[in-house]
Amino acid sequence: MLYDLGYFALLISFVLALYAAGAAVFGAQSQRVQFIESARNAALLVFPLLTLAVLIVVYGLVTLDFNQAYVADV
Repeated sequence: MLYDLGYFALLISFVLALYAAGAAVFGAQSQRVQFIESARNAALLVFPLLTLAVLIVVYGLVTLDFNQAYVADV
């Protein structure tokens, strides 16, 4: 359950980072301040989501909970 929260935080931060990059480029090209501000807010939200995901992984390592696979078998 806890690792699922970290996974979704990581997934949402990836989508937000893609959106922030796209909105920043679009806003700069079209001179729309609303998109640039939206890209800034999305980029600012990426940091706490990534921090949450990292803290969940570190918690699993500190408590010696190795149920989560960090590297997938190919």
